[in-house]
Amino acid sequence: MRLLIASFLSLFYLSAEILKVEQLFNIETIKVKKVNFSYERVYYGYLKSDDSKNYDFVLRFDGYIVELFANKRFEYIKKGDPLFKIYSPTVYAAIGELIKTKQYYKKSKNKNVLELLNSSRKKLELLGFSKKDIKKFENMNNSPKNLIIKSPYTGYIFKKLINTGSFVKKGEILYKIVNLDSIWMEANIYQSDISLIKNATKIVLEVNGVAKKIDGNIEKIYPLLDKKSRSAIVRISINNSKNLLFPNLFAKAKFLFLKKDILVLPKSAVLTKGDKYFVFIKGEFEGEYEPRLIEAEPISSQIYEIKSGLKESEEVIKKALFLFDADAQITGLYGNNYD
Repeated sequence: MRLLIASFLSLFYLSAEILKVEQLFNIETIKVKKVNFSYERVYYGYLKSDDSKNYDFVLRFDGYIVELFANKRFEYIKKGDPLFKIYSPTVYAAIGELIKTKQYYKKSKNKNVLELLNSSRKKLELLGFSKKDIKKFENMNNSPKNLIIKSPYTGYIFKKLINTGSFVKKGEILYKIVNLDSIWMEANIYQSDISLIKNATKIVLEVNGVAKKIDGNIEKIYPLLDKKSRSAIVRISINNSKNLLFPNLFAKAKFLFLKKDILVLPKSAVLTKGDKYFVFIKGEFEGEYEPRLIEAEPISSQIYEIKSGLKESEEVIKKALFLFDADAQITGLYGNNYD
């Protein structure tokens, strides 16, 4: 093909007849237009739980599970709901010591005994009991053999690692509880769109199986790029108070941008060289065209926004023919750094 064009052109050169470019090709030009434009970007990804709302439930003492109340995976529990009944020799002794010391202090009002009482209170506090619990223990006549442990969190039980009759050690994870009142979407975005998405005025999520469209907010762009796909991850936070969404659902995120006046050209008028963009403009002499480096960004499959390098109403070639591209490379009009 290249040889055919070269032969075709050489016939005119040999005839010593100077022809204008327009005589060889039917060249159309187009003007840079200013339009009022609103647009969107669409990205895909998966939902995941909010890291700050994943909880490990542990005890600060050893004990034996006498009865298990929260006994099913993915069961929804609220803060204050009973998890299990436990017997702990450590806690049994600590509460008994608190009760006796409190009774003795009531009779003696001795300052030294008060210090012992405060020490007993502190011991139970360090074992994980609230001041309200400790106050209740003080007013008992005897230490209870078994205690009901309540959940300090609201959420779903994603992992249950105990059963009725289990012996548990302090520090062991007994439950993993996940609160889904807020949830994240991690969407993959192109490297070239990282700065663009910060200007989005609204983010709307669509999830298969969920009829309602859901609003989201950019929470963070992760400071790590995937070398193979040249993509980054943007984290979108979503209010999920009705618990319609859950981790691992596939989702589509539409980033919406406000209407604004921008300069545009059709895709056919913009020539891409690596990460550089060029258009062809009229040269010094009639029938002459030369490439101009511009700053551009695709805003749809057929339209480019012209960010710099051209003004409204400037004329460029409507179709950046490969002949002009080839000629510009041969004559070095692009410059060596653009290859």
